[in-house]
Amino acid sequence: MEAGAQPYGGVTHYSGQMSSGLMIATDGIAGSWQPTPYLTDEQLKMDGEAHMGLWAPWVRSFLLKQEVLSRLYLKSIPGTTDDETPASLIVYHLQEDPPVPDHNDELGDFKAHSLIQMTRPTISDFQRQLDRVRDYADLRGDRFNEIHSQVGYPVPYFGTIVALHPERNRYTLEFLALTLAIASIISMRTKHAMACRRPDQLSAQVQPIIPTPGHGTLPGAHSVEAFVIVEVLSSILKLRPNDQRRKFMLRQAARISDNRVIAGVHYPVDSIAGALLGQTLGEYICARAGVEREGYAANVHIAAFNGPGVGARDFSLREMVETDHRLPSYGQRKSDPNGHLFEVDTGLPPIEPSMPLKWLFDLAQAEWSVS
Repeated sequence: MEAGAQPYGGVTHYSGQMSSGLMIATDGIAGSWQPTPYLTDEQLKMDGEAHMGLWAPWVRSFLLKQEVLSRLYLKSIPGTTDDETPASLIVYHLQEDPPVPDHNDELGDFKAHSLIQMTRPTISDFQRQLDRVRDYADLRGDRFNEIHSQVGYPVPYFGTIVALHPERNRYTLEFLALTLAIASIISMRTKHAMACRRPDQLSAQVQPIIPTPGHGTLPGAHSVEAFVIVEVLSSILKLRPNDQRRKFMLRQAARISDNRVIAGVHYPVDSIAGALLGQTLGEYICARAGVEREGYAANVHIAAFNGPGVGARDFSLREMVETDHRLPSYGQRKSDPNGHLFEVDTGLPPIEPSMPLKWLFDLAQAEWSVS
């Protein structure tokens, strides 16, 4: 948080000497107190997106996180520890139905629309996944630098693909930071509900090369964050499914996901669940910003992750996104071609946009309109 303590947007913390100098200068130039004339006689429009630009970026972050998260509801369905009844979680979008006019002080009725349902793999599945974790470990020497530089948010790994620059694209970076914060919150809540043990909690031979995070393993939050970046940047830049930059970003997201398994802190199935959640959240956030995606099967796909029975199955981008350039669906999401581990579908009703969120998204998109 800025809180006036660090340089941010041209504002720095005042030293005692500066504050003293300002007091003396004010006495020297302002004269005796004159209450009029006032600089304005008008109030700002209440709750208007037009004055979002008056607030500091960290303030907008709080406002917009509330805008998005207030319409998401997570419902956990407890299972049993013996896996006889699998545990699952559903992420819903809450839509006012019918909409109530802004001038009405009554709260309308809300209808819940499922965005994604996730069902936990069995303990036997995770045990079988350990064989994959061991296989991935052979790449630790090759991926060492990537793994360490991707411990935080991996924005630079996507920025090099689309020529993202902090001076030219400050609103894009602000929107990405907002998106990643939302993705992290939903990831942590989902991890808590899924309550899945990390690889080093099932085998003493895993021995991760980075500290194991203090939260559950599924879904992989780095996968969620990486794939949410792909969807948001694709929408900001108006990339069609077959655009080369989107293809490279998808590959990068998959590589980042793999690196977490190589490091020993995740199973491949975490990447499958994380990619599915990240793509869905990315589509959803853009829909809340009023985006209409050209060339895609849907603005937001309904998704399901069915973990029981995954066994030793590996994560494969080719199974989640169409990679055959000869097909009209090239670059688009698809359901599991080898079973029912993950499913995506269309049919979600149009999502009501958030005008404050649209304000920031439009500014981000405008940054890319100058060639």
